[in-house]
Amino acid sequence: MQSKTSLFKKELLIQNFRSVGWVGLAFLIGLILSVPMEIAVLFSGRENYNEENIYESLFSIAQELQLFMLIVIPVLMSIFLFRFLHVKQSSDFLHSLPINRKMLFWHHWLTGVVFLIVPVMITSLILAVFIQVFDLSSYFRDLNLVRWFCTYLAYTLLLFSIGTFSAMLTGISTIQAILTLIILLFPFGVYQLIVYNLQYILFGFPSGYYLNNNLWIEFFSPLTRLISLEFQPFSWWEIAVYLLLAALFCCISLLLYTRRPVEYVSQAVIYWKLKPVFKYGATFCTMLLGGMYFGIIDYRGSLLWICTGYVVGALIGYFIAEMILQQTWRIKPKLKGLFIYFIAVILVFILTGSGAGGYEKKVPRVAEIQSVFFSNFWYFDDKMTNRFIYKEPKIIEAIQKLHTEIVAENRSKDVSEPEPLFIVYYLKNGSKSIRQYEVDRKSFERYLKEIYESKEYKKATYEVLDVNDQDVEQIVFHSNYPNYYVEKVDIANNSDQLAKALKALKALKNDITNLTYEDMTDERKDWGEIEIILKNNKQLFIPWKKSFKEFDEWMKNNGTVKNARVTADDVQYVLITENNINHDLDYKNMLKEIEQDPQTVKIVDKQLIEQCLQDETESTSGKNIMFIVYKNGNYEVGSFAHPEIAESIKKQAKK
Repeated sequence: MQSKTSLFKKELLIQNFRSVGWVGLAFLIGLILSVPMEIAVLFSGRENYNEENIYESLFSIAQELQLFMLIVIPVLMSIFLFRFLHVKQSSDFLHSLPINRKMLFWHHWLTGVVFLIVPVMITSLILAVFIQVFDLSSYFRDLNLVRWFCTYLAYTLLLFSIGTFSAMLTGISTIQAILTLIILLFPFGVYQLIVYNLQYILFGFPSGYYLNNNLWIEFFSPLTRLISLEFQPFSWWEIAVYLLLAALFCCISLLLYTRRPVEYVSQAVIYWKLKPVFKYGATFCTMLLGGMYFGIIDYRGSLLWICTGYVVGALIGYFIAEMILQQTWRIKPKLKGLFIYFIAVILVFILTGSGAGGYEKKVPRVAEIQSVFFSNFWYFDDKMTNRFIYKEPKIIEAIQKLHTEIVAENRSKDVSEPEPLFIVYYLKNGSKSIRQYEVDRKSFERYLKEIYESKEYKKATYEVLDVNDQDVEQIVFHSNYPNYYVEKVDIANNSDQLAKALKALKALKNDITNLTYEDMTDERKDWGEIEIILKNNKQLFIPWKKSFKEFDEWMKNNGTVKNARVTADDVQYVLITENNINHDLDYKNMLKEIEQDPQTVKIVDKQLIEQCLQDETESTSGKNIMFIVYKNGNYEVGSFAHPEIAESIKKQAKK
């Protein structure tokens, strides 16, 4: 009689259960405590229910614990299940058994899958009961238990398969964990590093746009995808992709395992062909990281510092990789390989730079442009972005002329005080041309002036110009000075206040309409902020500039100015001295030092104090500084926007 042979070896399964059963049990306990138990505690008392208790999805419950288990448990499962590959005695024993490698692999891999799926299934069954008992549909905006289960299934299987794949590449469990993390973050990290560094190579490359406005960037890594999991659950196609990737990594792992040399236990990288990939891959990534770091600390983006960062980063990465591969810090580096790497990198940079001329100098013709986005910031909100998209031919031509001049001068590569400019051309053929620059504002003042003083730019910058007077409910004035004045003017159901406020609004709009480029780039400290509250509860905030003459006149005529902003009446005196004091001192000690300085001039005349306040800047880098002593005991330090005004005030005070 022929005996039957089981595909599954009971003894091997028992051994696997002893090795990783505790991981599956911990997963089950964590899931039950984090979701069903949390729901039972939160929703057992219906009297506490209100609209603020509504949750987005099941991932909103004990979110931190759920994310922790999603990441850690599958990786731990792969580490402990395939640890036999990294321990010589275990490896020799299992590989001496009459079981072929494929069978051995499937025993371990399927054990891990079972211990990951069963806890999720049990938790899902408990949740299904809770949903019926507690009627949880009214507590969640998206209560989809099937999606929650499938997300856990796809995510844990993918991370487990990647962990298994890492186990096949190395002979050290610690390296396996590190490799798993690297693989998970690799697409996201490399994208960030390359995009950030391209701005140093390509003049005008919009790294900020591709780093901040790319809605798909979080999908580049399973780890970063978890950031928005609560509000943006996995779609069905994402779940399908994750399952397909899990199957792919599983198949590759099996292929690698069947060819894995058994004797290579405790080796950092098992396959010798992968050692150069690991070494120079690490060198390349740390090189980009070094360039990015040196570029950040040197805000001017000096080519010398950036190249230094590349060299330092590459050396650090190369030697760390050698230490890992040779498993000692007393390494014998092969400098020939490092030299060839640097030659290759230099050639890539030269080729990239030589081919970048077309990119750097390309400016669309006005006839090709349908509309253009122009601002000092990238906006994540579509509504804000649309405000700064211009369609009028005149301003489009002005922006195009500015862009042409920037490209011709190429000045933003060496600017001491750079100002960001972001330009997006929406072309008539449906494509976009995106650029980002750091420019010296004074160098392009003639072109910026035409843009800033245009009606379209002011309407985009100051939303109040589009406000209907009848929609205003309240105007609030916030002072920027230490007195912290807040003056409110209520309009609703008050005809007297309404008439006053409408005049104030008209004066404010006139001042904004008449702003010059010099006013809009004024370095003087704003009086404060004007908050306009509309009847639909929308709030608009306008900087209260010192160039708002008509509005300031209205404030004085209505007696509102003394309650809304600082005036000379609030100041006890002002001290003016040359900027040679120790700015690290606190206000009281700084006051003593200034008072002891024989060059200090004390201002007590109200008119001169008002002139000081009018010309004050928040910067303390000017030739002369002013130390303001308020009657309420507050202090303030600033400097003069116009040095000649400081000299004039000092001369008048000495008379």
